[in-house]
Amino acid sequence: MAQVQIDDLHSVRKILGKSQREMAELLGISIRAVQSYEQGWRSMTPATQRLALLFLFLRWRQTQKKVKPCWKIRGCAPKDRAQCPVYVNRGGEFCWLISGNRYDHEILGSWKAKLAACQACPVMQRWIPTETEALGALAAAGA
Repeated sequence: MAQVQIDDLHSVRKILGKSQREMAELLGISIRAVQSYEQGWRSMTPATQRLALLFLFLRWRQTQKKVKPCWKIRGCAPKDRAQCPVYVNRGGEFCWLISGNRYDHEILGSWKAKLAACQACPVMQRWIPTETEALGALAAAGA
């Protein structure tokens, strides 16, 4: 089953079990901004996307005892690790959040490019809900 599109704030919000007001407070934005993002009137800013993803990640992380770092999951070579800010700073759970890291030996320049690569990566796929899980969350929330 396909993963939820991580730029879909409505699905992310429902998975987290938050109202629009609660989501706005979590993200530090107005309710109108949440509504605009959910209706597709505006695109989410990279900062808002990162923060929304952080809350999804933290939801998943609460259920995990030990998490393998990204460089072990992806099998990154030592020479690539040495140049990667995620490895150097031991941020293997947060590779998706840290800019300047390498994906398939390439530095991802823009947030949009990084997000597209990350969503296809098994590291992020561990914690991004499937469409089935998202539909279950939407049904439970009465949407």
